[in-house]
Amino acid sequence: FGPGNADAMSCANFTFSQGGLEGKCMRRVTDDLARRLIETFGLKSDVQRNGPAPIVGSVESLAMDEDSLRRTINLNERNSIEGVYKSMIVGDDKICGSYRVGVIEDGYGFKMINLKQNGIWSLGDVKAELEETAAPGLYSGIWNSENKIPLDCMFSLKGGLLEVLYSDELTCNFVKLWPKDEERETEPSGDIESSIIASGSAVVVDSKNGLCVTNAHVVSANEEVFVKILGKEFKCTILQVDDNNDLALIKILDLDASIIEALPISMSPKVGMKVYSAGFPKINVMGESMKVTEGVISSLTFLNDPSKFQVSCPITNGNSGGALLDEFGNLVGITQGGYRPDMATENVNAAVKSLFVLNISQVVPESELILTTNSLPVDFDKVSNSVLPILIKTKV
Repeated sequence: FGPGNADAMSCANFTFSQGGLEGKCMRRVTDDLARRLIETFGLKSDVQRNGPAPIVGSVESLAMDEDSLRRTINLNERNSIEGVYKSMIVGDDKICGSYRVGVIEDGYGFKMINLKQNGIWSLGDVKAELEETAAPGLYSGIWNSENKIPLDCMFSLKGGLLEVLYSDELTCNFVKLWPKDEERETEPSGDIESSIIASGSAVVVDSKNGLCVTNAHVVSANEEVFVKILGKEFKCTILQVDDNNDLALIKILDLDASIIEALPISMSPKVGMKVYSAGFPKINVMGESMKVTEGVISSLTFLNDPSKFQVSCPITNGNSGGALLDEFGNLVGITQGGYRPDMATENVNAAVKSLFVLNISQVVPESELILTTNSLPVDFDKVSNSVLPILIKTKV
């Protein structure tokens, strides 16, 4: 760029990727040179004399938050990459950062939108732009770094894990929170009504007040929620949604409390502890009776997320929102979903810890949760009064 005026020196710290050329510059530059860098690379900086002033790039910003993004995505026709994600800090924290983002189709490609204020990143800022390649699950595009500087990257979608591939040594991971593709089933066939667009499971935590907990990704404010008890459907209302922990608190309306039973809640998990999954997978194929599988708590975290257990109980579509029980029938978690990056990976599944069931239940001051745990072996006939099939219908 040539020599500058020594009487007007500033310090610039910037990274750029332009025309296939990537570089990093940390040096003292003139005010005139700083101005030309800004003009050349589309950067902006609050240049300070005699001190470091990282140059910050400019990104597109959309008038969209998480609620509007969820409403925009068509659950029946969406591309598999569309949805809500959060970052997992397993790469370089400075590059990967901590973000909650949404991916949505835009023209011939996709945009990753920031959904939570984070430093210089505002709500609606475009974090990345992606374009499908001919290889399934592989995307090329631009990733805007911590300082909003565009970098050429590849993106890989494997199940519920979106990887940002900088190089062979550096990968940033985003885990998908919503929607769970396997839970958004098409209209069930057989004896199930055609108006049902999805199904899952729910756990009774307060029988007196008709309170149940399920996964947030199972329910939606834009759809009607029902549970089925003794062959009869009961409408529910959504009281609270905790998207961060994928939980929702619902209330069964017009219910005789004597026909359901709340599960006692335990918060004493241990690695290797025997557990059971109880829920209603694929009711359109497997029927409406409760299904139970057995496994252990494999880890007290799931993909580095301390709010969840990793469990080996086999679960499948429709188990979301079901119960994870200890061998005495106490609720230790809410089954959520699995990590399946390839066909060889089996029984790496997640359950939200019971502590967060307590947290979300506090929105009802009069709630009566059972914290005195059972000490007798689990009775699954009794559990069937506590774990219910949940049905999602289109609003009329």
